[in-house]
Amino acid sequence: MPAAVLPDFGQPVSLTNLPIPEPGPGEVRVRGRASSVNGFDLAVAAGYIRDWMEHRFPVVLGRDFAGTVDALGRAPPGSRSATRCSGWFSSQCSATVPLASTPW
Repeated sequence: MPAAVLPDFGQPVSLTNLPIPEPGPGEVRVRGRASSVNGFDLAVAAGYIRDWMEHRFPVVLGRDFAGTVDALGRAPPGSRSATRCSGWFSSQCSATVPLASTPW
């Protein structure tokens, strides 16, 4: 799956193919229809917030997304695939990608 990857602060972002993630317990996988690289991502890339939080490089940029749940980890009752969703990633698993895993 393609991802906008930042190798280190101040370095150019590259489009990189990453493995398709499998959702773990408490996660869903979302097939993205839209994603964005926003001001937060630009601040990370420029190194403006390097001291605010841990950054494990390479960092995948793109925190906001909209798409459809296409796989479930160990899901709670009532969860189902094909549910449309939108949201943002709050951890290192974020990606500007067609597929991503995120906690539910």
